[in-house]
Amino acid sequence: NDATITDNVGNNGPATWTGAPINSSGTRDGTREVHQIVKVTNKVSNTLTISPALYYAYDIATYDAEVLETSLMSGAGVEDLWLERVTASSNYQESTGVGLILTTGCWVKNVKTRYMDGGGVRMTYSFQDEVRHCDIGPNGLLNTSGHNYGIFTFGNGGYHLIIDNFL
Repeated sequence: NDATITDNVGNNGPATWTGAPINSSGTRDGTREVHQIVKVTNKVSNTLTISPALYYAYDIATYDAEVLETSLMSGAGVEDLWLERVTASSNYQESTGVGLILTTGCWVKNVKTRYMDGGGVRMTYSFQDEVRHCDIGPNGLLNTSGHNYGIFTFGNGGYHLIIDNFL
């Protein structure tokens, strides 16, 4: 962690649910709070060119940078769909309307959701996705999870286009 901008201690102690790397027990150790998903556009020897640029100028003398490779699903979307939850759930991850997980260049368009305990659209570890012309909500009327979101991102990711939605 770069202590000038973050630490891994929350209200309930160390945030071991976030960051990288995954340790030998299969859980995250919370030592890498700042991370970003980028696309590698070129590689020459040990030099990578990425897009977009890094959000932050890391102090490489004190911050041991790490690159993790992952595959993202791309070019898929959900369009013209109505989703309505009819039973309550305490697990918000199982009760999200549409989930974009490990995706890039994917979309949710003209989707209507009602009573999703975990929210209408959830983007997790996703990059450059699009959500437009959606009607999200009301959410949480059956909720026992405490997670009432319209459209939300979780984990790394970003550079999404979220436009012209009704929440």
